[in-house]
Amino acid sequence: MPVPGPFPKPIHILGIGNIGKLLAYALKQSRPSAPVTLLFHRPGLRSEWSAAGQSITYTTPSSPSPQKATGFDVELVSARSSAPHGTLPEIDNLIIATKTYATAAALNLIKPRLSRHGTILFVQNGWGTAASARRSVFSGPEWAGLKYWSAVSTAGVYTPSDGAQSSPRKGGGFSIVHAARGTLQLGPVHPLCQGENEMITRLVEADILNARVLSHDELQLAQLRKLMVNAMINPLTVVFNCKNGDLIEKPGRVALMRRLFDEAVPVLFALVHPGETEGLEEFATELWEHVWRVAHDVRENYSSMYQDVAAGRPTEIDFINGVFLREGRRRGIETPLNAVLVGLVKRGERVKDEDIERYFGVGDVRKGKL
Repeated sequence: MPVPGPFPKPIHILGIGNIGKLLAYALKQSRPSAPVTLLFHRPGLRSEWSAAGQSITYTTPSSPSPQKATGFDVELVSARSSAPHGTLPEIDNLIIATKTYATAAALNLIKPRLSRHGTILFVQNGWGTAASARRSVFSGPEWAGLKYWSAVSTAGVYTPSDGAQSSPRKGGGFSIVHAARGTLQLGPVHPLCQGENEMITRLVEADILNARVLSHDELQLAQLRKLMVNAMINPLTVVFNCKNGDLIEKPGRVALMRRLFDEAVPVLFALVHPGETEGLEEFATELWEHVWRVAHDVRENYSSMYQDVAAGRPTEIDFINGVFLREGRRRGIETPLNAVLVGLVKRGERVKDEDIERYFGVGDVRKGKL
């Protein structure tokens, strides 16, 4: 008879949005006895959790019969939490799936509980959040043993409202619809973080995540490809007040998307190949084809940024198109169109098709010409 191995350590998940719930459900579905702890950042989530039957409900468009995952542990983590950190278990495996702008504040809440040799997996939009957390939250030498991983998810997940994805609603509950399976690409933020990892293994085992492990270089490229997709779709759905498919069905919007892309791609190329110029055209061609493919694949969806605005939440624009502005300035690459787009999103302005030229100051876009 085989000798059983040690009982797995809990995986803690901070950020219970759609992706956080998908990961939690997948981990429990794959190994029901392995511990998963949901970290709630506000007291009201406890009552929502009770109302949901202390379970995560999962459906897919092809199989609308709901499935439930139970057996989670839950903890409240907030600045007003009454439990002293010393009475709570140490956190060895942490998934952070919060919005990018909340990363540092969220990590500081649980920093005293983190194992000095633990692993943090960042499952977020944007670029550079792990490196930023390392500088701002874990800069001391005592954190030298902490391992940083990141993930790029292409899954389509939304919260059901009235049963139609076309009507995103405020709030979330603990139900999700897994609309598009996609992939979960996992990789070390730094090559030294590579190696066997219990949390990563458990995620790869969870079939519905379609997860695979990448090298550090492969992860970086996957993150930049996802960044470009988000930058070309998310903010435009906000300023045009539309779902994803409405962008690619109107020539003027497609032309604007292409101009924004052409402006941003040299910045991304410089991040992947610093100091190089050869291969930019090939890089741009392949990346545009990728953006266009994804835009078609998610045409029936509303972008996460659209849903944030609809729910009255802040957007992640500074960590998406804002990356082009910051990194472009450092390299002397101008990105004026992306700067206009960032400003429009921050001010909550909407744009009509006949006004694209006035807002962006480029060409006649009504017939798809820029």
